[in-house]
Amino acid sequence: MCKLLLLASLLFTVTGCSSGFLLMGDSTSSHRRGSDAWWREKAAITPGVKQQYWRGKIWPAVPRGSGPEQPLTHIYHSQHYWPTPYTDQDEQSVAAICEAFASRGWEDQTTLYHHHFDTGTDQLNRAGLRHLEYVIETVPQDRKRVYVQATRNLDRDLRREQSVRLAMLQQRVADGEIPLAFRNCSETGRPAAEVESIRSQYLTSTPLPRIPLPSGGRSGATGSATPSSGGNMGIGTNISQTGGSNLIDTPGATVPAR
Repeated sequence: MCKLLLLASLLFTVTGCSSGFLLMGDSTSSHRRGSDAWWREKAAITPGVKQQYWRGKIWPAVPRGSGPEQPLTHIYHSQHYWPTPYTDQDEQSVAAICEAFASRGWEDQTTLYHHHFDTGTDQLNRAGLRHLEYVIETVPQDRKRVYVQATRNLDRDLRREQSVRLAMLQQRVADGEIPLAFRNCSETGRPAAEVESIRSQYLTSTPLPRIPLPSGGRSGATGSATPSSGGNMGIGTNISQTGGSNLIDTPGATVPAR
């Protein structure tokens, strides 16, 4: 009798170390204990101590998973190969996040927005044609897609799609060679005419003294400072420091040395 109990205990221990107590049932799984499907299911369990509620407290106090424990074989695998594969999983998760940001950035770079089309005809304007050329000729092959900002109007979207496809054919791009899709997004960037208007207003509203744009050469003339109507020093003069020999020779406009 003692020998039978000893043999049963030994068999129980051996099977427990290899497959997580095969002689017992598993209420947490729908697969037969010890089968390949059961092992694949248990391989997804995260390692480490699981959080449990015991005598009014959560053990351990730090945040942890509360699922079932790993089988003994997987516990040994986790401890033997730590920190691999967990560092690889962390690297993959970071790479996936970076790829998501990169993909969204390329979507913005390859989108034809409202200001790339004429307002009345919904045909590509000059800026739109140039941007389409950039997508066709410069964007890497794995990122080469053409997105069109949707107008939420079927007729206008169809006119824009036809205009883009015609322009792609003129660029010797076969139909379907570069994917074309619509995006419901906010417009980024500004038309070139608006940018030029803002710059012109900025230049004309610059207060005195106005430093002229570089002309490509240095002024070699030396003379006295001529006050302007607002009491500012003249432009294009070299001013000598009173009582000294230091000269300030700055192209365009000069000020006294302190």
